[in-house]
Amino acid sequence: MKEYSKEEILNLSLDNSFENTLPSIIKYAEEKDPKFIGLLGYCYAYGFEVEQDVIKGIKLLEQAANSYDLQSALYLGEIYSDQYIVPHNYKKALKWYKFGYDNGSAICGLFYNKISKLYSDIEKEILSEKEMVLSNENKVLFEEFMKSNKA
Repeated sequence: MKEYSKEEILNLSLDNSFENTLPSIIKYAEEKDPKFIGLLGYCYAYGFEVEQDVIKGIKLLEQAANSYDLQSALYLGEIYSDQYIVPHNYKKALKWYKFGYDNGSAICGLFYNKISKLYSDIEKEILSEKEMVLSNENKVLFEEFMKSNKA
């Protein structure tokens, strides 16, 4: 089986082309290269060429991101914001997009701004719905109070 260079794997990974590259990814990950620890985590998280193991994938991605692999921070933001493999968790998505952005990833910055606006809009909508429910409850209570005072 062909051993792929790091550059070849990184180029192929841009298209999620992991076929036949997994042994090389594992080799470089075992050498503690954060980019390949992150790629291995991505493979596990999505089940590319391995049995899907979301927890293992996220742990590897976090390990790589915490070693300043900004692609892994982007992947973590994606995982938490798109609901494909885990439920939405905008706070975690924002955390990883902001981490990537603060450390020099412009694409993380774009997603951070997009998700933070979306998250803000969702919070406003939830607050508005809560206020409307409270307003309706207060209206009912007021009407009951008025009925009881007429008697």
